[in-house]
Parts: sequence; structure tokens; C-alpha cells
Amino acid sequence: ATVASFATSVSSAISSAFSEETEVDLFGVVDTLTDPDAFYAFRQSTRSIQQLGAFYDGLNSSDDLTLLSAFDQQIPVQDFRGGDEFDPGYGNELSLTDEYVDATSGSVVEDVRAMQMNRQALEFYDIEVASGTSIDWGTVDYPGGKVPVLLGSAYEGVYQVGERLSGSLYLRPMEFEVVGILRQGSAMFYKGEMNTYLDSAMIVPYPESLTEI
Repeated sequence: ATVASFATSVSSAISSAFSEETEVDLFGVVDTLTDPDAFYAFRQSTRSIQQLGAFYDGLNSSDDLTLLSAFDQQIPVQDFRGGDEFDPGYGNELSLTDEYVDATSGSVVEDVRAMQMNRQALEFYDIEVASGTSIDWGTVDYPGGKVPVLLGSAYEGVYQVGERLSGSLYLRPMEFEVVGILRQGSAMFYKGEMNTYLDSAMIVPYPESLTEI
């Protein structure tokens, strides 16, 4: 991966907001493994995967820097009760997705907007709940297929705290337990956007360590 300063791609307004007000410097880790054959070869290498896991764990537990890891991978959910506003393509240039049969589970699913993030990102952006509780990171169980999630404020009245959603993450079956509903207007800095709002998103926690996974 290539490490580059956000100063090359982020406006001075964003640099000012983070560097002056919070006295931090932001740097980005850029994935350059875009060739399909090279990516496949990497995925087939146990040694490469172990090195990647150790790299993540090292950054995630570092005392010298704070890793803000986040990605907006959409989540296929079975029997989804929400409307179009939760679709990844709603309100942007992407097309809305219809229900389809998930190749992993064989169930009929619908893609919903989501944001995966680690503990440091959740805390750094001050993402708090209006009801329920925040993530108990000790209960994030990827090998067991059970993950606590937070839902954006637009989910109020659609799902309740304590409900479980069946879906998958990166082709692996997963059960998502709703533990909290976010405050209205919760937002974060993401891919150059100062305010990426999370009102219609599912927040999926990354594990603290990739060693077991």
C-alpha cells in the first residue's frame, strides 16, 4: 500500500478543520492492488493474508497513531422492511437495486446502505446513540457470524433495538443485532466529504483484531 498525505487530495478547508481545531494530521493508506490477477494471487496466499492481518493489528493497536478505518460496503439483508431511502443508490448517481437471490444463502435479499468502521473511527467522529447502547466490542464475533450493529436515525420506527437482521458480509452469512439507534444528523469525514451523513446507514463494527479471523 502507498501512504500519502491527504493534503494532495483534500481541500484546505478540511485540512484546517482537522489540523487546527483538533490538532491532528490526517494521512491516508491507499490500496493500489487493483489488478484482478494480482488481487486473486494475493487472496490465495496464506502468508500474504497473515501479513495483512498483522499490518491491520499493528496499526489498530499503535500508541503512536490512531487508525480511522472505514468503508461503505453495502449489506445484503433478508426480508428488509425499509424503503428506498436505505438503498445505496438513493440520492446519488447510482441505480436503485431490486431484490435478488443471494448466492451465499439462497435467500431473497435487498442491499442496504452501510458503513463499516473500527472503534477508533466511531469514537473520533463522536458517533453516539439516541437510544439503546453503543457497540460492545467484546461481542463482535465474526468467526461466529454474529455482529452488533447501530442503525441511523431514519431507522426509527422501522427496526427496534434488540431486533436481528439476517444477511451477509463479503459473502459470509451474518446475523446483525441492533443494539442502538444513532442521533439524528450523525456524520463523519469520508472520501473527501466533510459531512457524510449516517442517518440511513447501518454501522457495522470492524473486529479489534484480525488474528483469529
